[in-house]
Amino acid sequence: MRKLGIFGGTFNPIHNGHINLALNVRAQLELDEILVIPANTPPHKQCSYLASAKDRIEMCRLACQDHDFLTVSDIEAVQQTKNYTVETLLKLHEMYKDSRFYLMMGSDMFLSFEKWYRYGDIMKLAVLCTAPREEGKTDELLSCCARYEQMGASVKILSHFPVMELSSTQVRELLGECGTTNGLLDERVEEYIMKHGLYEEKRPVFAK
Repeated sequence: MRKLGIFGGTFNPIHNGHINLALNVRAQLELDEILVIPANTPPHKQCSYLASAKDRIEMCRLACQDHDFLTVSDIEAVQQTKNYTVETLLKLHEMYKDSRFYLMMGSDMFLSFEKWYRYGDIMKLAVLCTAPREEGKTDELLSCCARYEQMGASVKILSHFPVMELSSTQVRELLGECGTTNGLLDERVEEYIMKHGLYEEKRPVFAK
């Protein structure tokens, strides 16, 4: 049975922190492949300066092309309605037979997982995977893990690993201040952003 990681997000834009996270998760869980899934309209947040789905998919492909175990999927981005994780997982089970899915999520999302739409069904469809984002969070995660396992979930708490404290919002702001990200983006992604005029409202006139 193949082990497939599910790495969803807005990826607006995808940055080196995302890639480093995928590399660490793959190594610890010995995954065969990770599906990088850009969202269309995430139900849990509204994002200013949201690049089009087409642009975010292409940026993900550029950032992932040096890693053959990273596959970019447009399963959510092509939808015209809000996406929910349970619906994506149901589709993936139809597309990838004889596979076990590992749903990657941040520690904050893991701790609030019971607020997710149809979280009980998600527990049946994928292994829940997270890692402590900072020191001192492990005990809280383990306590939450025990509760989820009593509810029938399979859970993986990964070892703490160095996380690049970086968000896509910070990347966009840096583009606005400097017109460059100083290596926080794959060079091909940064070139794509400049070529297609993405996030221009965040950039000074001289950077256009």
